[in-house]
Amino acid sequence: MSSMKELFIFLLASLMGLSFPGCLHSQIVSAPAAPVSAGVPMPAMDFNALRQDFFNKSLDFKPEFASNLGLHQYDGRLSDISPRRIAAQVEYLESVEQRLAELEPEARAQGAQSQIDHSVIVTIARSQLHELRDVKGWQKDVAAAREPYAAIQARLSQLQAGPEAAAAFEDILSLSEQLPAYLAQLRENLRQGMREGRRPARRTVEADGLDNGVEAAKFFSQGLQAQARGFLSAEDYARLSPRFENAGRIAGQAYAEHLSFLKDELLPVADGPFGIGAQEYAWKLKNEMGIQESPEELQQKGLELAAGIRKRMEELARRIDPSKDLPGVMADIKADHPKDDAELFRSFEKVADRARDFVISKGLFALPAGYKLKIIPTPEGMRATLGSAAYFPAPAFDEGKQGTFLVTPSGGDAKKLAVHNNSKLATTAVHEAFPGHDLQFWSFQHSPGISPVRYLLELAGYAFSLNAEGYAHYAEELMRKNGFYTPKEELAQLAAQLWRAWRIVLDVALHTGAMSVDQVAEALTREAFLPAPQAAVEAYRYTQMPLQAITYLLGRIQIEQLKEDYKAAQGERYSESEFHRLFLGFGPVLPSAIRSVMLGENNA
Repeated sequence: MSSMKELFIFLLASLMGLSFPGCLHSQIVSAPAAPVSAGVPMPAMDFNALRQDFFNKSLDFKPEFASNLGLHQYDGRLSDISPRRIAAQVEYLESVEQRLAELEPEARAQGAQSQIDHSVIVTIARSQLHELRDVKGWQKDVAAAREPYAAIQARLSQLQAGPEAAAAFEDILSLSEQLPAYLAQLRENLRQGMREGRRPARRTVEADGLDNGVEAAKFFSQGLQAQARGFLSAEDYARLSPRFENAGRIAGQAYAEHLSFLKDELLPVADGPFGIGAQEYAWKLKNEMGIQESPEELQQKGLELAAGIRKRMEELARRIDPSKDLPGVMADIKADHPKDDAELFRSFEKVADRARDFVISKGLFALPAGYKLKIIPTPEGMRATLGSAAYFPAPAFDEGKQGTFLVTPSGGDAKKLAVHNNSKLATTAVHEAFPGHDLQFWSFQHSPGISPVRYLLELAGYAFSLNAEGYAHYAEELMRKNGFYTPKEELAQLAAQLWRAWRIVLDVALHTGAMSVDQVAEALTREAFLPAPQAAVEAYRYTQMPLQAITYLLGRIQIEQLKEDYKAAQGERYSESEFHRLFLGFGPVLPSAIRSVMLGENNA
């Protein structure tokens, strides 16, 4: 899955028409919050009021995120990343943190759902304060230059030709016209970081700065106007054409100036480490993900899991072809892939339909009436970033939108087609589509008990991912245990498990300084059967997304343990589909928070 931080990670949102207890939905999202000014203390408020205020203020600080949630009153706005605005955000979060401590008894008295919301806000406030005030990551955040570009690409992925297209492109043009000021402020932040010794790694400047900057500049100067032709009527296109030309010119100039800064000023001094360090890693484990194990304990756990999965793979490979060892069988599997893009898309549609029918026959989930997966080619502007497949949820507050399973066309490139070999297709479809992310976010969107504040967890490092990716990986294993895969498909799914186990080992090693990026890439190729080019991209990804890689398998394990304990407590009353309905009904929160409520309710 892709999330906003990973261009999917993405745009993790899927809520429609939901409200806080005792609050009208329209009161929560009717208008952007009033600007927050430094020096203004937080007024006294009860927990319900604080929850609503925190939701609105968080979106006001991050309008691109709000827009991607489907709150269109925020469309056309870029974040203010000036030190003054960041100081105001820090002051607000400090006041929230203090007030949360005072309001904990009140939230507890309101019941389990308010307890979850309280813990969510605590996690977000603590994480953001740490990042903005203590770590000051914004002073070396080279990747912030691509956020406007990513926000626009996300909007385009949901856009349809028709009346809304003209308004959407006017908002996109507004974002483009704000780029010079935004990038100028980013450069000042990076210069301050250089003065204070907060410098990014050289490769980060090259990849997230220079390479992505060139791609973004090309999009604004050429690609944006070309895409508009496919959405706008002839009349609207003619009306907006002068703005497209002007926006393309000023955005191109802004990126050119920014690229010069990166090359001439930042790159020569970019000597920062890739890893965040053992102390910071341990802090994030405890405070963002609620994981009590140390990095060293997690690494050992990953090694043990990998050894067990590898053994199962070797046994299955011998059954598939006794004449070959595991690497030989894996090589045969990778060589069998769709011959062209037309066959690729047909194959995904067939396996998605097969998964839907299987789930119905086994009674694993209560399938939504009229459920139909939407599979589309990855928009051209996203293909350099999303090389294979990803899932983009429907905007949370935009009624009528549907999540999309994006598959990147190969253009006839055999190596790209081989990424989707015929045995791996089933695992990809299950994870990204059904019963993985597509069903997951559909359930979030249609569960009336989910409070909107839970979607803000994506602003707390990768805490959101422990649920989102943990569940999608859980769905893969659920289908395997129930006999969905053919033997070769099962081997491909076990390979995906092996990869996730090694992610735990290698993410810890990279960020604690035990391994270099190149050593991690070599290990992925040697131990997890990843092709060398993919392994290199994967290893670099870990440097930019600390702890995200561990969430797949660790989240899955937490969900599986919760299910076993809930099943034991329910006894003969246990229903698999009911467990899934209950779990997904809590929304995108830490599995540990769901566990405390589900088992607590069960024992009441």
